[in-house]
Amino acid sequence: MGYKNLVCIMNNRNYGSVVSMLFFQPENIIFITNEDDNSNNYEQISKFIENNYGHIHCSKRCVKKINNNYLGNVLKDFNREDTIISLFGDETKAVLMVYIKARELGLKCVYIDNKEDTILFIDEDKEVSISEIDIDIHDFIGINGGEILDENTKMFDEARFINMSKFILDNRREWQTFKKIASNYEIINWDKERLNIVQFRINKLDHSENSILMMFLKELENNSIGKVSSRDEDLITFKFKNNSCKDFIGKVGTWLEVLTYQAIKELGFIDDARAGVVFLWDRKEEDVKNEVDVLASYSSNLVYISCKDTAHYDSDTLNELEVYAKKIGGKTVKKILVATKESYKSTTGDRANEMGINLIIFNNDFDEFKKKLKEVIE
Repeated sequence: MGYKNLVCIMNNRNYGSVVSMLFFQPENIIFITNEDDNSNNYEQISKFIENNYGHIHCSKRCVKKINNNYLGNVLKDFNREDTIISLFGDETKAVLMVYIKARELGLKCVYIDNKEDTILFIDEDKEVSISEIDIDIHDFIGINGGEILDENTKMFDEARFINMSKFILDNRREWQTFKKIASNYEIINWDKERLNIVQFRINKLDHSENSILMMFLKELENNSIGKVSSRDEDLITFKFKNNSCKDFIGKVGTWLEVLTYQAIKELGFIDDARAGVVFLWDRKEEDVKNEVDVLASYSSNLVYISCKDTAHYDSDTLNELEVYAKKIGGKTVKKILVATKESYKSTTGDRANEMGINLIIFNNDFDEFKKKLKEVIE
Protein backbone atom coordinates (compact mmCIF):
# COMPACT_ATOMS: atom_id res chain seq x y z
CA MET A 1 0.00 0.00 0.00
CA GLY A 2 3.03 2.28 -0.20
CA TYR A 3 3.76 2.85 3.50
CA LYS A 4 7.28 2.50 4.81
CA ASN A 5 6.38 2.54 8.50
CA LEU A 6 3.55 0.86 10.40
CA VAL A 7 3.15 2.09 13.98
CA CYS A 8 1.22 -0.14 16.40
CA ILE A 9 0.23 -0.05 20.05
CA MET A 10 1.74 -2.89 22.08
CA ASN A 11 -0.96 -5.02 23.70
CA ASN A 12 -1.60 -8.46 25.12
CA ARG A 13 -2.83 -9.80 21.79
CA ASN A 14 -1.16 -8.42 18.68
CA TYR A 15 -3.55 -9.95 16.16
CA GLY A 16 -4.57 -6.53 14.75
CA SER A 17 -0.94 -5.49 14.39
CA VAL A 18 -0.14 -8.61 12.35
CA VAL A 19 -3.21 -8.16 10.13
CA SER A 20 -2.16 -4.54 9.53
CA MET A 21 1.37 -5.69 8.74
CA LEU A 22 0.17 -8.28 6.22
CA PHE A 23 -2.17 -5.73 4.61
CA PHE A 24 0.31 -2.86 4.25
CA GLN A 25 3.57 -4.86 3.89
CA PRO A 26 5.71 -2.06 5.40
CA GLU A 27 9.48 -2.02 5.63
CA ASN A 28 9.28 -1.34 9.36
CA ILE A 29 6.79 -2.14 12.11
CA ILE A 30 7.21 -0.07 15.27
CA PHE A 31 5.47 -0.85 18.55
CA ILE A 32 4.71 1.89 21.07
CA THR A 33 5.04 0.46 24.56
CA ASN A 34 4.99 1.76 28.11
CA GLU A 35 8.33 1.78 29.96
CA ASP A 36 6.58 0.16 32.93
CA ASP A 37 5.42 -2.82 30.84
CA ASN A 38 7.08 -5.85 32.42
CA SER A 39 5.45 -8.39 30.11
CA ASN A 40 7.29 -10.22 27.36
CA ASN A 41 4.72 -9.24 24.71
CA TYR A 42 7.25 -7.41 22.57
CA GLU A 43 9.74 -10.28 22.72
CA GLN A 44 6.99 -12.67 21.60
CA ILE A 45 5.74 -10.62 18.67
CA SER A 46 9.20 -9.58 17.50
CA LYS A 47 10.33 -13.21 17.53
CA PHE A 48 7.25 -14.20 15.56
CA ILE A 49 7.88 -11.51 12.94
CA GLU A 50 11.58 -12.36 12.72
CA ASN A 51 10.85 -16.08 12.21
CA ASN A 52 8.02 -15.65 9.71
CA TYR A 53 8.44 -12.24 8.06
CA GLY A 54 12.16 -11.60 8.22
CA HIS A 55 12.01 -8.93 5.49
CA ILE A 56 10.10 -6.61 7.86
CA HIS A 57 12.17 -4.87 10.52
CA CYS A 58 10.59 -4.85 13.97
CA SER A 59 11.41 -2.35 16.72
CA LYS A 60 9.82 -0.60 19.68
CA ARG A 61 9.62 2.93 21.08
CA CYS A 62 9.14 3.22 24.83
CA VAL A 63 7.27 6.08 26.50
CA LYS A 64 7.04 6.85 30.20
CA LYS A 65 3.31 7.31 29.84
CA ILE A 66 0.89 7.13 26.96
CA ASN A 67 -0.26 10.75 26.97
CA ASN A 68 -0.16 13.73 24.62
CA ASN A 69 3.37 14.91 25.49
CA TYR A 70 5.18 11.58 25.46
CA LEU A 71 3.38 10.36 22.36
CA GLY A 72 4.26 13.58 20.61
CA ASN A 73 7.97 12.95 21.19
CA VAL A 74 7.63 9.59 19.44
CA LEU A 75 5.16 10.27 16.64
CA LYS A 76 6.73 13.57 15.50
CA ASP A 77 9.67 11.61 14.09
CA PHE A 78 7.51 9.94 11.43
CA ASN A 79 6.75 11.32 7.98
CA ARG A 80 3.04 11.66 7.33
CA GLU A 81 3.53 10.53 3.72
CA ASP A 82 5.05 7.13 4.45
CA THR A 83 3.61 6.23 7.88
CA ILE A 84 0.34 4.59 8.88
CA ILE A 85 -0.86 3.96 12.44
CA SER A 86 -2.90 0.91 13.46
CA LEU A 87 -5.40 1.67 16.23
CA PHE A 88 -5.66 -1.77 17.77
CA GLY A 89 -5.12 -2.29 21.49
CA ASP A 90 -6.42 -3.60 24.78
CA GLU A 91 -6.88 -0.22 26.44
CA THR A 92 -9.43 2.14 24.89
CA LYS A 93 -7.83 5.18 26.55
CA ALA A 94 -4.41 4.43 25.07
CA VAL A 95 -5.90 3.91 21.60
CA LEU A 96 -7.79 7.18 21.87
CA MET A 97 -4.70 9.10 23.00
CA VAL A 98 -2.67 7.75 20.08
CA TYR A 99 -5.43 8.69 17.64
CA ILE A 100 -5.73 12.24 19.00
CA LYS A 101 -1.97 12.87 18.75
CA ALA A 102 -1.69 11.22 15.34
CA ARG A 103 -4.49 13.35 13.95
CA GLU A 104 -2.86 16.47 15.42
CA LEU A 105 0.34 15.59 13.55
CA GLY A 106 -1.46 14.72 10.33
CA LEU A 107 -0.62 10.99 10.49
CA LYS A 108 -3.09 8.56 8.92
CA CYS A 109 -4.80 5.97 11.11
CA VAL A 110 -6.62 2.71 10.45
CA TYR A 111 -8.77 0.47 12.59
CA ILE A 112 -9.07 -3.31 12.15
CA ASP A 113 -12.62 -4.66 12.46
CA ASN A 114 -12.08 -8.40 12.46
CA LYS A 115 -15.77 -9.12 13.02
CA GLU A 116 -16.60 -7.46 9.71
CA ASP A 117 -13.32 -8.46 8.05
CA THR A 118 -12.52 -4.87 7.12
CA ILE A 119 -9.86 -2.26 7.68
CA LEU A 120 -11.21 1.26 8.20
CA PHE A 121 -9.21 4.27 6.97
CA ILE A 122 -10.50 6.71 9.57
CA ASP A 123 -9.56 10.03 7.98
CA GLU A 124 -10.81 8.95 4.57
CA ASP A 125 -13.99 7.29 5.87
CA LYS A 126 -13.16 4.28 3.69
CA GLU A 127 -13.45 0.57 4.42
CA VAL A 128 -11.45 -2.12 2.62
CA SER A 129 -12.03 -5.86 2.88
CA ILE A 130 -9.31 -7.92 4.53
CA SER A 131 -11.05 -11.26 3.92
CA GLU A 132 -8.15 -12.41 1.75
CA ILE A 133 -5.73 -12.05 4.66
CA ASP A 134 -5.72 -15.35 6.49
CA ILE A 135 -3.99 -15.89 9.80
CA ASP A 136 -3.73 -19.63 10.28
CA ILE A 137 -3.67 -21.55 13.55
CA HIS A 138 0.12 -21.67 13.65
CA ASP A 139 0.12 -17.87 13.47
CA PHE A 140 -2.53 -17.43 16.18
CA ILE A 141 -0.44 -19.46 18.61
CA GLY A 142 2.90 -17.98 17.47
CA ILE A 143 1.72 -14.37 17.81
CA ASN A 144 1.16 -14.99 21.52
CA GLY A 145 4.52 -16.66 22.07
CA GLY A 146 3.28 -20.23 21.82
CA GLU A 147 4.52 -23.16 19.79
CA ILE A 148 2.72 -26.22 18.41
CA LEU A 149 4.45 -29.35 19.70
CA ASP A 150 2.19 -32.06 18.31
CA GLU A 151 -1.20 -32.64 16.71
CA ASN A 152 -3.48 -35.47 15.58
CA THR A 153 -4.68 -33.82 12.37
CA LYS A 154 -3.21 -36.44 10.02
CA MET A 155 -4.59 -39.25 12.16
CA PHE A 156 -8.07 -37.70 12.15
CA ASP A 157 -7.95 -37.53 8.35
CA GLU A 158 -7.46 -41.29 8.04
CA ALA A 159 -10.47 -43.13 6.61
CA ARG A 160 -10.34 -45.89 9.22
CA PHE A 161 -10.80 -43.46 12.12
CA ILE A 162 -13.50 -41.51 10.30
CA ASN A 163 -15.43 -44.69 9.48
CA MET A 164 -15.05 -46.06 13.00
CA SER A 165 -16.26 -42.76 14.47
CA LYS A 166 -19.34 -42.88 12.24
CA PHE A 167 -19.97 -46.45 13.39
CA ILE A 168 -19.87 -45.29 17.02
CA LEU A 169 -22.27 -42.47 16.18
CA ASP A 170 -24.70 -44.95 14.62
CA ASN A 171 -24.44 -47.24 17.66
CA ARG A 172 -24.36 -44.80 20.54
CA ARG A 173 -26.32 -46.96 22.98
CA GLU A 174 -23.99 -49.93 22.45
CA TRP A 175 -21.00 -47.57 22.63
CA GLN A 176 -21.97 -46.63 26.18
CA THR A 177 -21.78 -50.29 27.15
CA PHE A 178 -18.45 -50.74 25.38
CA LYS A 179 -17.04 -47.70 27.23
CA LYS A 180 -18.01 -49.24 30.56
CA ILE A 181 -16.28 -52.48 29.58
CA ALA A 182 -13.14 -50.63 28.40
CA SER A 183 -12.91 -48.67 31.66
CA ASN A 184 -13.54 -51.58 34.05
CA TYR A 185 -10.15 -52.88 35.16
CA GLU A 186 -11.73 -56.09 36.43
CA ILE A 187 -12.51 -56.82 32.79
CA ILE A 188 -9.83 -55.09 30.75
CA ASN A 189 -6.05 -55.29 31.01
CA TRP A 190 -3.77 -52.96 29.06
CA ASP A 191 -0.49 -54.84 28.64
CA LYS A 192 2.28 -52.62 30.09
CA GLU A 193 5.09 -54.50 28.35
CA ARG A 194 3.40 -54.90 24.99
CA LEU A 195 1.85 -51.47 24.64
CA ASN A 196 -0.42 -52.28 21.68
CA ILE A 197 -1.98 -55.29 23.40
CA VAL A 198 -5.22 -55.24 25.38
CA GLN A 199 -7.00 -58.20 26.97
CA PHE A 200 -10.67 -58.65 27.84
CA ARG A 201 -11.79 -61.11 30.54
CA ILE A 202 -14.97 -62.23 28.79
CA ASN A 203 -15.85 -64.64 31.58
CA LYS A 204 -16.87 -61.55 33.58
CA LEU A 205 -19.33 -60.38 30.90
CA ASP A 206 -22.97 -61.32 30.50
CA HIS A 207 -24.31 -62.43 27.12
CA SER A 208 -25.40 -58.93 26.04
CA GLU A 209 -22.10 -57.33 27.03
CA ASN A 210 -20.14 -60.03 25.25
CA SER A 211 -22.15 -59.50 22.06
CA ILE A 212 -21.50 -55.76 22.15
CA LEU A 213 -17.79 -56.27 22.80
CA MET A 214 -17.53 -58.63 19.83
CA MET A 215 -19.49 -56.17 17.65
CA PHE A 216 -16.97 -53.40 18.30
CA LEU A 217 -13.90 -55.62 18.02
CA LYS A 218 -15.16 -56.87 14.66
CA GLU A 219 -15.66 -53.30 13.44
CA LEU A 220 -12.17 -52.36 14.63
CA GLU A 221 -10.86 -55.27 12.56
CA ASN A 222 -12.93 -54.22 9.53
CA ASN A 223 -11.33 -50.78 9.71
CA SER A 224 -7.77 -52.12 10.08
CA ILE A 225 -7.39 -50.62 13.54
CA GLY A 226 -6.40 -53.96 15.08
CA LYS A 227 -7.31 -57.62 15.26
CA VAL A 228 -8.08 -60.42 17.73
CA SER A 229 -4.79 -62.27 18.14
CA SER A 230 -6.05 -65.02 20.47
CA ARG A 231 -9.19 -66.18 22.20
CA ASP A 232 -10.35 -68.83 24.65
CA GLU A 233 -13.33 -69.24 26.95
CA ASP A 234 -12.05 -66.72 29.47
CA LEU A 235 -9.88 -64.23 27.60
CA ILE A 236 -9.72 -62.28 24.32
CA THR A 237 -6.43 -60.67 23.33
CA PHE A 238 -6.66 -57.78 20.88
CA LYS A 239 -3.66 -56.26 19.14
CA PHE A 240 -3.79 -52.67 17.80
CA LYS A 241 -1.96 -51.74 14.60
CA ASN A 242 -0.03 -48.93 16.30
CA ASN A 243 -0.20 -46.42 19.14
CA SER A 244 -2.58 -44.11 17.25
CA CYS A 245 -5.02 -46.99 16.86
CA LYS A 246 -4.72 -47.82 20.55
CA ASP A 247 -5.24 -44.19 21.57
CA PHE A 248 -8.38 -43.97 19.45
CA ILE A 249 -10.08 -46.45 21.79
CA GLY A 250 -8.02 -45.79 24.91
CA LYS A 251 -8.84 -42.08 25.06
CA VAL A 252 -12.53 -41.55 25.68
CA GLY A 253 -14.10 -39.04 23.29
CA THR A 254 -11.63 -39.32 20.42
CA TRP A 255 -14.44 -40.38 18.06
CA LEU A 256 -16.30 -37.15 18.91
CA GLU A 257 -13.20 -35.08 18.19
CA VAL A 258 -12.79 -36.83 14.83
CA LEU A 259 -16.37 -36.11 13.76
CA THR A 260 -16.22 -32.53 15.03
CA TYR A 261 -13.03 -31.96 13.05
CA GLN A 262 -14.62 -33.51 9.94
CA ALA A 263 -17.77 -31.41 10.37
CA ILE A 264 -15.68 -28.24 10.61
CA LYS A 265 -13.81 -29.10 7.42
CA GLU A 266 -17.04 -29.84 5.57
CA LEU A 267 -18.47 -26.37 6.31
CA GLY A 268 -16.66 -25.12 3.23
CA PHE A 269 -15.51 -21.70 4.44
CA ILE A 270 -12.86 -22.75 6.96
CA ASP A 271 -9.29 -21.69 6.05
CA ASP A 272 -7.40 -23.93 8.47
CA ALA A 273 -8.37 -26.72 10.86
CA ARG A 274 -6.27 -28.72 13.30
CA ALA A 275 -7.13 -31.48 15.77
CA GLY A 276 -5.59 -32.74 18.98
CA VAL A 277 -3.21 -29.79 19.11
CA VAL A 278 -0.62 -29.82 21.90
CA PHE A 279 1.03 -26.45 22.34
CA LEU A 280 3.64 -24.84 24.57
CA TRP A 281 3.02 -21.33 25.92
CA ASP A 282 6.40 -20.41 27.34
CA ARG A 283 9.46 -21.78 25.56
CA LYS A 284 11.44 -21.19 28.76
CA GLU A 285 9.10 -23.47 30.72
CA GLU A 286 8.75 -26.67 28.75
CA ASP A 287 6.28 -28.19 31.20
CA VAL A 288 3.64 -25.53 30.51
CA LYS A 289 1.73 -27.50 27.87
CA ASN A 290 -1.92 -27.47 26.92
CA GLU A 291 -4.07 -29.44 24.51
CA VAL A 292 -7.13 -28.40 22.56
CA ASP A 293 -9.43 -30.84 20.77
CA VAL A 294 -10.20 -28.84 17.60
CA LEU A 295 -9.01 -25.46 16.35
CA ALA A 296 -10.19 -23.71 13.20
CA SER A 297 -9.63 -20.35 11.55
CA TYR A 298 -11.44 -18.44 8.86
CA SER A 299 -10.94 -14.88 7.63
CA SER A 300 -8.46 -14.33 10.48
CA ASN A 301 -10.96 -15.42 13.14
CA LEU A 302 -10.24 -18.28 15.51
CA VAL A 303 -12.62 -21.05 16.60
CA TYR A 304 -11.72 -22.99 19.76
CA ILE A 305 -13.63 -26.25 20.35
CA SER A 306 -13.59 -28.60 23.32
CA CYS A 307 -15.31 -32.00 23.02
CA LYS A 308 -16.89 -34.01 25.85
CA ASP A 309 -18.39 -37.47 25.33
CA THR A 310 -19.99 -37.29 28.74
CA ALA A 311 -22.34 -35.35 30.99
CA HIS A 312 -19.52 -34.69 33.47
CA TYR A 313 -18.67 -31.11 32.63
CA ASP A 314 -19.43 -27.99 34.65
CA SER A 315 -18.28 -24.42 35.37
CA ASP A 316 -14.69 -25.60 35.92
CA THR A 317 -14.72 -27.03 32.39
CA LEU A 318 -16.08 -23.74 31.06
CA ASN A 319 -13.47 -21.70 32.95
CA GLU A 320 -10.64 -23.78 31.52
CA LEU A 321 -12.02 -23.40 28.00
CA GLU A 322 -12.37 -19.65 28.52
CA VAL A 323 -8.79 -19.16 29.70
CA TYR A 324 -7.09 -21.10 26.91
CA ALA A 325 -9.38 -19.84 24.14
CA LYS A 326 -8.71 -16.20 25.06
CA LYS A 327 -5.00 -16.88 25.39
CA ILE A 328 -4.86 -17.94 21.75
CA GLY A 329 -7.62 -15.94 20.12
CA GLY A 330 -8.31 -12.95 22.37
CA LYS A 331 -11.71 -11.43 23.03
CA THR A 332 -13.16 -12.23 19.59
CA VAL A 333 -12.43 -15.97 19.64
CA LYS A 334 -15.42 -18.23 19.02
CA LYS A 335 -15.72 -20.62 21.98
CA ILE A 336 -17.58 -23.89 21.52
CA LEU A 337 -18.16 -26.82 23.83
CA VAL A 338 -19.45 -29.92 22.03
CA ALA A 339 -20.98 -32.59 24.27
CA THR A 340 -22.98 -35.75 23.74
CA LYS A 341 -25.18 -35.13 26.78
CA GLU A 342 -26.54 -32.26 28.83
CA SER A 343 -24.38 -31.40 31.82
CA TYR A 344 -25.01 -33.21 35.10
CA LYS A 345 -25.35 -29.68 36.57
CA SER A 346 -28.49 -27.83 35.51
CA THR A 347 -26.75 -24.45 35.81
CA THR A 348 -23.96 -25.22 33.32
CA GLY A 349 -25.96 -24.15 30.26
CA ASP A 350 -26.82 -20.76 31.74
CA ARG A 351 -23.23 -20.25 32.85
CA ALA A 352 -22.00 -21.04 29.33
CA ASN A 353 -24.34 -18.39 27.92
CA GLU A 354 -23.05 -15.83 30.42
CA MET A 355 -19.46 -16.56 29.36
CA GLY A 356 -20.20 -16.43 25.64
CA ILE A 357 -19.48 -20.14 25.23
CA ASN A 358 -21.65 -21.90 22.67
CA LEU A 359 -22.81 -25.26 24.04
CA ILE A 360 -23.76 -27.72 21.28
CA ILE A 361 -25.29 -31.08 22.15
CA PHE A 362 -24.32 -33.57 19.43
CA ASN A 363 -27.15 -36.03 18.88
CA ASN A 364 -27.14 -38.73 16.21
CA ASP A 365 -27.69 -36.33 13.29
CA PHE A 366 -24.35 -35.36 11.71
CA ASP A 367 -25.93 -32.93 9.22
CA GLU A 368 -27.83 -31.16 12.00
CA PHE A 369 -24.58 -30.95 13.95
CA LYS A 370 -22.86 -29.25 11.00
CA LYS A 371 -25.77 -26.83 10.73
CA LYS A 372 -25.40 -25.85 14.40
CA LEU A 373 -21.66 -25.32 13.99
CA LYS A 374 -22.22 -23.11 10.96
CA GLU A 375 -24.80 -20.99 12.80
CA VAL A 376 -22.37 -20.41 15.66
CA ILE A 377 -19.26 -19.74 13.60
CA GLU A 378 -20.56 -17.57 10.74
